[in-house]
Amino acid sequence: MKYLLAQAKRVDIDPAEAEQFKHALGRLRTLFAHNLDPSTTRDRETRDTCYAWFKNACGSRVPSDDQWEQCLEVLLDSALRYLMLAIEITRAIEQHADSESLSNLWKDRLSRTDVVVNYLGSLQRAAGDLGCEGLNLPQVRDRYSKRWGEVLSLVPASVNIEEVTSRHMEQALIAETSRLLPITAADVMEHLVLQPGEAVEVALRLGQVIYSLHPDLNRDSLLESLGASWKQLQR
Repeated sequence: MKYLLAQAKRVDIDPAEAEQFKHALGRLRTLFAHNLDPSTTRDRETRDTCYAWFKNACGSRVPSDDQWEQCLEVLLDSALRYLMLAIEITRAIEQHADSESLSNLWKDRLSRTDVVVNYLGSLQRAAGDLGCEGLNLPQVRDRYSKRWGEVLSLVPASVNIEEVTSRHMEQALIAETSRLLPITAADVMEHLVLQPGEAVEVALRLGQVIYSLHPDLNRDSLLESLGASWKQLQR
């Protein structure tokens, strides 16, 4: 389903309703399967999403006993439309001028479903290459592993999976290291007049090196030092 929804716009189909249903279904599952903590932002958002869904389905944010069946009917109807949209996308791919390459993307996706990547080992190598210190790599792995699994499953079989994995490891480490710096990516873009992209990552790496050598620098001093070093690199 994730693959099909990702191809929807390529075949001129709007996946918005299906994406909304998928999100709501996930939140409903969380509401009924876990004990929510209203003091946390994510759990409050989950609760509010479910309350809004109940209100739309049966007219009440907290359904009464005789309203649950109405909620079930709405849920099943949405699930049916979700399934029918998937079938519609599949048929559109079949008839698309680029159907062969779109089908090959799916084959590549299947070929990646059993790929096992040693995330911790890859993280350790990437951390060594970047000179990252002080990070809890198992925590980084746990925080990003689901996202990496989804991304890597879409990588074509013809692509070097190790190179792609290393790239994602480096991006995660840079993001985590940035949390430890007194400057943010937004600070870097504003101070160096950069657009979002690879240049910002390079600048943050440079900021990381400077800060590791001079950990007493505050935000303004680090940006000033980074700006001077960045100008030298551009010569």
